Amino acid sequence: MQMGENLDLEKFIPKSRFDEVNTERKRLEQEAEVLKETARENEGLREEIARLKTDYAVTDLLRAAGAINPATVKPLLDLAEFDASNEENVLNLKAEIEKLAADNSTAFLFKSAASYFKGAVPDEGRDGLPSGALVNGFGTLESAIAKHLYQGN
Repeated sequence: MQMGENLDLEKFIPKSRFDEVNTERKRLEQEAEVLKETARENEGLREEIARLKTDYAVTDLLRAAGAINPATVKPLLDLAEFDASNEENVLNLKAEIEKLAADNSTAFLFKSAASYFKGAVPDEGRDGLPSGALVNGFGTLESAIAKHLYQGN
């Protein structure tokens, strides 16, 4: 186009409409940035939820295996590629936990049948009898002595 030629004004948009569209574009770009930031935050939350699910699954497996303190055993496990939703991973982790429970160097981290107390023997009182035991059908030692003296034995 050369200088001095008449321009066809119908092909151009008015300045006010241009400004209106430009303002709307800037507003939409700002909204898009806010949405991108929210999406990043949501992704972080999704990752945290996945980590917590994995942590819970590992703790649950360790408790089922009899770990005394699962937090102590977790660092000994290879959890880099563990996915709780994958059945094969869960089975592999169970096998790894069983190896730790059977290994002499880490078996103390797990409860065993020998580590349970089934009950305690009551302490022996005077006269070699358990404290609080019935003596000759009487409730106390004094009652038994009184009976013995009364019978003349």
